[in-house]
Amino acid sequence: MKVVFYGDMACRIAQSIPTFEGMEYQYLDDRTSMELVAQACENTDVLVSMVFDNRFQASNLKLLQVPGIGLDKVNFSLLPKETCVAICRGHENAVAEYVLATAIVMRRNLFGAANNFAAGSWYDSSRTGGPLRGDLGKDIVGVIGGGVIGRKVIEMFSCLN
Repeated sequence: MKVVFYGDMACRIAQSIPTFEGMEYQYLDDRTSMELVAQACENTDVLVSMVFDNRFQASNLKLLQVPGIGLDKVNFSLLPKETCVAICRGHENAVAEYVLATAIVMRRNLFGAANNFAAGSWYDSSRTGGPLRGDLGKDIVGVIGGGVIGRKVIEMFSCLN
C-alpha cells in the first residue's frame, strides 16, 4: 500500500503518525513540483492532502484524507469514482472560538484601535469621545451551515444574549 502526504500541513502531521512495515510512504511539501506530485500519485492508495486538483493523477486512489475540516480545495469531479473522502473532526471548538473572536475584533475595531494607540492617538478611547462600537450581543448573526462547526458557532454566540 502506498501513502502520499502532500503539503506542508500534511507533512507536519505525518511526523506524529507511526509508520508500518510493508507500506510505502512519500512526503511532498508545498514546494514540490507539479511533475513530481503527479508522478508520486500515479499508484497511490491513500493521499493525505488539503487539496485535490488536476495535479493529482491518482487512478487507484482509495482514500483521500483531508487533514483539516474544509473540502473547498477538493475537486470531486477529478477523484476516481470509488474514492472515499474523509475529513478530521474535533476542530469545531477552535473554529467557533475563532469566529467569535473575529466578530469581536471587527465589532470593536481592535486592530485599528491598537494601531492608533501605538501611534500615540487616543481617538478610539471612549474617554476622549471616541466612537461607540455597540453591543455584539444585540446584533443578529447568521450562520450558513448546520454541521458540527455551524452548531458550535450558534452555541457560542447564544451565550451573548
